[in-house]
Amino acid sequence: MPHPEPHPLAGERFRISINGDVQAIYDQRLQGKIIRLEDWADRLEQNDGLNARQIAALLSLYEHRCGQPSQALSLDGVVYGVIVESIGARFEERALLKEDELIRI
Repeated sequence: MPHPEPHPLAGERFRISINGDVQAIYDQRLQGKIIRLEDWADRLEQNDGLNARQIAALLSLYEHRCGQPSQALSLDGVVYGVIVESIGARFEERALLKEDELIRI
């Protein structure tokens, strides 16, 4: 069941701190960057700025990060946001992360 309300810290910035031994290239690239929290991951479809293909890509990346098949994947405590240090002004890189992978700055 999706969260009925937006994430209470939406719009705030956090430093990404992925716990444990960070070996995946994607995780290494995210580690230490700043993310602007957007909302709960289970509310992705309610974001007007994302199309179905972008949502599927985000979920697929998160699925690979967790090493779980999509049918067993839980989005409980998972959030999404925009990486502040993105590639260019017209490109917004988004990421799905667990709440405990974010440090308030």
